Amino acid sequence: MLGDDFVEPGLRLESPSGATETMEGFRWRLNRLRCMTPVEVSHRLLRTLSMRAERAGLLGSGVVPAPDLALEPRPWVHAAVKADAAPYLAAADRVAAGKLDIFALRDVDLGSPPRWNRDPKTGVEAPLSFSKLLDYRNPRVVGDIKYLWELNRHLHLVTLAQAYALSRDVRYFHVIWQHLDSWFAACPYRMGPNWSSALEVAIRLINWSFTWSISMRSSCAAIFRFTRRPTTTSSARPPAFSSPP
Repeated sequence: MLGDDFVEPGLRLESPSGATETMEGFRWRLNRLRCMTPVEVSHRLLRTLSMRAERAGLLGSGVVPAPDLALEPRPWVHAAVKADAAPYLAAADRVAAGKLDIFALRDVDLGSPPRWNRDPKTGVEAPLSFSKLLDYRNPRVVGDIKYLWELNRHLHLVTLAQAYALSRDVRYFHVIWQHLDSWFAACPYRMGPNWSSALEVAIRLINWSFTWSISMRSSCAAIFRFTRRPTTTSSARPPAFSSPP
């Protein structure tokens, strides 16, 4: 655990007394309710019922379909012919050694692969509970969610793919494989903080697609193991209300 040195003012990890926590929660919910229109109240009620029905298995499906690997699409990202490989290889070597930059955390040692459900800032390990009902705004439950999500956007995999494309050193590709394999095991579909935001799922898919196209190896099929199913966490329509639930 990295300790309280990295905790922002206002990000409280200590547990208040039960009575204080209950009163604060009641006041917050009362204030939110006063700010809602009747239409928003009904919308959020139906949304909550739908999520609970999904967790109970009455709606949706937790089955991940097999990927369709029959087609061999062409890469759409290419390395420049005269690109200087040195800075890319240096950055990828840091990633391979488990050293990452996460916002204000510079060169922090998270391991390779890192612990995907652990907030790198506070050390809090988020539970693998049903993602849509997980209170990711509660720092005592997930730590600082911005830092946890930033790690799980997988931008560092693009760095590894760039190094592989420029050097053809299979070591970088093996790190990609290890990180993806461990992520799939640590973050089962619909469970935990990394499935609780459709925006984060979308950003992760973008970085997976960049990683695949840059490295362009047939064994990168692992990247597409979940690419069809994650899109079901988002709605085809924009959210009706932008305020937090």
